[in-house]
Amino acid sequence: MKKKIVIFSILALLIMLVAVFAMTSSARACIIVPASVVANGLPSVDTITSTTTLPSGIVISTGDLTLPNLITIGTKSYDTNAISTWTFVFNPNTHVLTYYFDGSWQVIGSPTNGFRFNSWSFVITIYGASLTSSAYTFGTVQIVAQGFGTFAGETLVLHYKGTAVETGTWTGYVIMR
Repeated sequence: MKKKIVIFSILALLIMLVAVFAMTSSARACIIVPASVVANGLPSVDTITSTTTLPSGIVISTGDLTLPNLITIGTKSYDTNAISTWTFVFNPNTHVLTYYFDGSWQVIGSPTNGFRFNSWSFVITIYGASLTSSAYTFGTVQIVAQGFGTFAGETLVLHYKGTAVETGTWTGYVIMR
């Protein structure tokens, strides 16, 4: 019986060691490179397609947006168009406006290359917002986008906190495999 316990313990230890080495080698295969995105001009499309005000006063609006951006990954820069549909939810009681974007950054001249984002992975939250003014007190941006085309297998992660959401530089990194 003791012999079986010793053999089982050694076998369990070997399995754990193999698992640790397997996880370590796959983690080393990823390269993390600094990245940033900044608006590179005015929107070519910015259309509100619907607006609904709920009995509570909360406003939900949807629309389409095409905005030129400059994405920098490491030392390389790419002119892109952010082509997306958006939904915003505005709470007039808290003055919080939250945008959800569904679309992609497409490299200009090569639209089959870029990064795809979904409404759950690209969120802008504006605090101190108003529907009658573009002024606000603070904003945050959180993005996780998956690469396609020449960026397939890469993940773009960006964030921003500050008072210039529209014109500030969103920074983060790209995970390359």
